[in-house]
Amino acid sequence: MIITLATVFWDLGDWTVQVLIVVGILIGFFHHDSDDLISLGIIYLVLLASASAMDELVVVGSYVTDITKAWVNFLGPVVLTACMIWGAPALLKAKKN
Repeated sequence: MIITLATVFWDLGDWTVQVLIVVGILIGFFHHDSDDLISLGIIYLVLLASASAMDELVVVGSYVTDITKAWVNFLGPVVLTACMIWGAPALLKAKKN
């Protein structure tokens, strides 16, 4: 959260995107709640869809867009990693029943 807010006010360079992706992958490994994966995926899709639409706001549009894009850069690897590790076994288990 601190990194995403810092990217709005200061130009930290391209390394912040890589840091957000690596941290997102690490958090995805430790996200064990498979019931929460669907809501996390929906949140990611809504943020992804609305990231560029927020730029049309008059005064705060660029700030909101930058925060949203930073969250998308972080949340995408979390959702993908958690779905691959924890979501697939849960789906296979539900399919057997």
